[in-house]
Amino acid sequence: MKVFKILIAAIVATAAPLSIMWMAPYVGLPKVHLWEIVNKVYGGNKWVAAFLFLSFRIILAFVYVLLFNTWEPVRNNLLRGMFFGLFVFLYSETNLLFHFLSKNSQLAYGNNFMESTLMVLVGSLMFGSVLGLFFPRREIATK
Repeated sequence: MKVFKILIAAIVATAAPLSIMWMAPYVGLPKVHLWEIVNKVYGGNKWVAAFLFLSFRIILAFVYVLLFNTWEPVRNNLLRGMFFGLFVFLYSETNLLFHFLSKNSQLAYGNNFMESTLMVLVGSLMFGSVLGLFFPRREIATK
């Protein structure tokens, strides 16, 4: 396993959707309040939140390489990565929901909850697809 390649892939796969989310208001898409949400979840320190967010994405990249890279039903690299991105989206939205329900606080999505959720879905699918393109499917040796 090439650890350096996984780290680079995780950084690129994280930077791609973040750049799209940052540019969204400039092209008429809704602003995604990602950093406000991450700050709220991780206690308010933006540098700690950014570090933990990137660390979580690096862990997800390792999970993709170890578990999803050999997944047999999806042979296309891009589609397998997007499927993994769907799992990332479902996990993060479920985690976020339980966090806000347990803290009894209001959501930080702003006025456009559904549009922001769709942008997070697009970002998660993009994260997974970049990982899928970085790591082509490994062939499983058979006897």
